[in-house]
Amino acid sequence: MARGRRRRTRGSGRTGAIVGGVCLLLASVVLIGGLGYLYARANSQAKLDKQTLCPIDGPIAVNAFLIDTTDPISRTTLIDVKNKFSKAVSAIPVGGLLEIYGLTEKPGELVKMFDGCNPGDGSTVDQWTNNPVRRQRRWEEAFSKPLDEVSGKISDGQAGNASPIMAAIQNIKLSVFDRFD
Repeated sequence: MARGRRRRTRGSGRTGAIVGGVCLLLASVVLIGGLGYLYARANSQAKLDKQTLCPIDGPIAVNAFLIDTTDPISRTTLIDVKNKFSKAVSAIPVGGLLEIYGLTEKPGELVKMFDGCNPGDGSTVDQWTNNPVRRQRRWEEAFSKPLDEVSGKISDGQAGNASPIMAAIQNIKLSVFDRFD
């Protein structure tokens, strides 16, 4: 028996080229769209001030702590204060400003213990558009470690004859909260 020969049609070679060209075009569109999306996400992240690590447009929240060390603190109260301090600091949002002041015996005189924004740790950034390791390191060096030092200084105050806390609260209201809308 003789085998029949297949006859090749004229357009069958071109069909493969057309399908390949369409697939290549679709892959190019997807690639360009993906790169455009990543570029837009990278540019949408807030730019930070290099010194305060606050967004250039201003902080999204303002938090101020006043630590009164003019009266002795018992060990139990100190543990409670440190726990509440740590909990309150961990609740500060990314881009939120934190200022910590220590109260002195002189009315209206405050010692600034910390001033800066929460830049966010490595878990708050997208690994495709930012470097999580670098962000974690920046957060630890500029926010976490200084706050640990402040927490350690809570009991370092010297007892005074008076605690001018109302004057200090008024000073913080005028110097911190009135600066921002």
